[in-house]
Amino acid sequence: MSEFYVYVKLKPFVKQWLVSALGNPVKFPAQSIENSTIHHFIGKQPTDTPPETANSELTAICIPESASKPARTYNYLPPRGKCAVVECCEYLFRRNLWSELGDMSDLGCNTMTAIYGWCERHGVSIEYADTIRQRYYRLRDAYNKTGIDLTKKKRARASF
Repeated sequence: MSEFYVYVKLKPFVKQWLVSALGNPVKFPAQSIENSTIHHFIGKQPTDTPPETANSELTAICIPESASKPARTYNYLPPRGKCAVVECCEYLFRRNLWSELGDMSDLGCNTMTAIYGWCERHGVSIEYADTIRQRYYRLRDAYNKTGIDLTKKKRARASF
């Protein structure tokens, strides 16, 4: 990874989750779809555009090194590229949320307790727990409306 960064504005809970998982500045794994997205959109800094600087609202993301687009020269992410990186981060967040909380029917605790635990484990402030719960329910309900039930079904064992 280079020491050159791009800065994107993420939702606060997505930023907290991403920084907790991948560090600050965020360094995506080599060969990741996120790095491929950055590589696709990254370009040379336009002469009429000042370089970006960090601030507390933005998330710093390392620009991946590449033989074809060295970060020293290619370190400008245009607005559409930033949108694409934000979409990748949101998608990664949703996938992780669903994979870990996908079937809360057998946890033995209430939903909010499970979500509080998920937030604590992933460095997300508890103040966003209700937002996380709503996102979880929206994911589940969107599929249920189409007739696809993603919750695990258990077979009842026959008594012998």
